[in-house]
Amino acid sequence: MATIRNCNQAQKQQIQDCLKGIKKRLEAGAPAGLIPESKRKKLLGRIKNTAVIHCGGRHCAANVAGYTDRAGSPNVHICRQTFGMKAKRLCAVILHELVHSCGSYELDCEIIENIIFPPDEGGAGKGGGTWPAGNDCRQFCLRTRRRTDGLRESDLYIWDPVTGKVWERTSDGNKGPQIWTDPAVLAKWRCECPESEAEGPLVDGPLIDYVEPGSFPGDMEEDRETEEEGGCCPPSEGEGDVPGGDEVLIDYIEEGSFPEDGKAVKLITDGFADLKTLLLSQNELIKTCLKEGD
Repeated sequence: MATIRNCNQAQKQQIQDCLKGIKKRLEAGAPAGLIPESKRKKLLGRIKNTAVIHCGGRHCAANVAGYTDRAGSPNVHICRQTFGMKAKRLCAVILHELVHSCGSYELDCEIIENIIFPPDEGGAGKGGGTWPAGNDCRQFCLRTRRRTDGLRESDLYIWDPVTGKVWERTSDGNKGPQIWTDPAVLAKWRCECPESEAEGPLVDGPLIDYVEPGSFPGDMEEDRETEEEGGCCPPSEGEGDVPGGDEVLIDYIEEGSFPEDGKAVKLITDGFADLKTLLLSQNELIKTCLKEGD
């Protein structure tokens, strides 16, 4: 199986369980064979052998679920708050990052995440997958090629931003099976790509993936328990090779998804205030003792 680093035992077990579940779904052929065979085999190879999954990393922040060092890198990172959701979203985040690690950008990652973990499989935060949101639209436009028929394509899929339709891309560049036909789902994939929008992969910034608002329940109890058991690696931990100039693929959580964070910050702040008061009182006591000694 994939190598797991800088994780405590609880985190490691959650990751292993997710990898087993993803592997099982991929080996079943994925729904209607909608994931190209070459990508399916590469994902299985990452899971079985070559992926290196880190708990935490220097790009993890309060609104980041996970990130990949760069497209095609085996090093993926899962941030601490993703473990605080009792794995309700964890498996989809891991899959999303693994697709990045196989060399794909946002459109392919989002499509494969939605195929393997349908958002309607129990709702956001349960089935794991989430429909496109946040800056996904711009990333889809930037990282796809404009076709002569007016559609856009990646290496794996053909996408119509106007109707929201998505097809598997055949080896000769034609449309394969259509992924979704439900009008409500197609509406999720509609997007306005400006004519002036740049095309193809950017080379001067990270990929930022925002999650649907409300996807992450405000349940941080398990997260706090996990930290007590060892927590994720600190920002100074090693995190794999990121050559200069390469992009870091970062997946963000919507701001405000974790309401309990404010309480945690207040507790820490109050704690420091109490410590300061104690130190000041001890200092005054020492001064009094010294005067009496004189």
